[in-house]
Amino acid sequence: MWQHLALMSDEPRFHQVAEGIIDFIQSASARAGHPVDTKRANQILLVIKADDTGQLWVDTAAVTLMAMSKRPLAAGQPVFESDIADILQVRFPAVDIQPSDRIIYLFRKDWRFGLYFDLRTERDLDIDDVGRWLGAMYRVMAYRHRYDALSDERTFSQLVGAGWFPFVELLQNEFRSLLAFCEAGLPLEEVEAQILASFDAQRIEHIRARWMAKPHVQRREKILQSGINSFLACDPVGCLKIVLTEIEGVLADSYREETGTSTHRLGKLLSFARAAGERRAGAVDTLMFPQEFSQYLETYTYAGFEPGVPTDRAGSRNVVGHGVASDEAYTMVRALQAILTLDQILFYL
Repeated sequence: MWQHLALMSDEPRFHQVAEGIIDFIQSASARAGHPVDTKRANQILLVIKADDTGQLWVDTAAVTLMAMSKRPLAAGQPVFESDIADILQVRFPAVDIQPSDRIIYLFRKDWRFGLYFDLRTERDLDIDDVGRWLGAMYRVMAYRHRYDALSDERTFSQLVGAGWFPFVELLQNEFRSLLAFCEAGLPLEEVEAQILASFDAQRIEHIRARWMAKPHVQRREKILQSGINSFLACDPVGCLKIVLTEIEGVLADSYREETGTSTHRLGKLLSFARAAGERRAGAVDTLMFPQEFSQYLETYTYAGFEPGVPTDRAGSRNVVGHGVASDEAYTMVRALQAILTLDQILFYL
């Protein structure tokens, strides 16, 4: 007997469980003299009180998302999907939910449905825990293509091999297009050119301002500004030489500030970055993808090289730092990937 469960509509048992719950809700509401039609509802919230009475909200409960923003936001300012870095919780601000209550929530996001319930009576309802569960379901349903890409070893290897990752700064449609080309086995030049063109001076300035809000980055402002200027001047050599070699320094500074000790061991710094990402987002399966990003850093950004043998992997800090990359390896796409890599790390710190 399930008392606590979270299911999405692409899971085999979803429809059996959801249909049983819907039949119960429709039958109970009809017996109470308030019949409801749930067939076309986008969200159904049932709050069961300690005395076994219930409050039923069908497409009427206000929903708020607790999200991590890419930029500073003022009260009352509109928030767009492109402003969201991660989704942490889902809340119902107008619904009075008490620790003694139980809850059933069925909701739709795009073409998927989610079902969550907590009917346990031996413990108090943890409102924050409910919010985190619903936040996890919402982000998986809204960004399923990202999760599918990372869970498919072949697709993930192709993306990483080309230097790409579902970076926070890449908008949903940008990464979706990249993923579609990759899954179809098509050359990436066309979609890479489109993504590169979207990073104009204004968008790069937003990224730079976000970086400089970090105290441990401010001391590197002159250096990183030079790397950004190189990118805006279409000089990938200058951008890659600066940005890739500064990533390790940023990690080392942050590690020292948090632990009080210093290290330049790459393994420790990468583990520190992964752990910082998990702490910042509160989970390992958020849109930050800290575990997968750690793998990206190890296999691409810090990929090794064969001494004396020129290579086209100019996205690797080791290749660039040791002067092994060929002239043709320094491209604007690789420069953008370096900027997005540092940007992703700074979301963790």
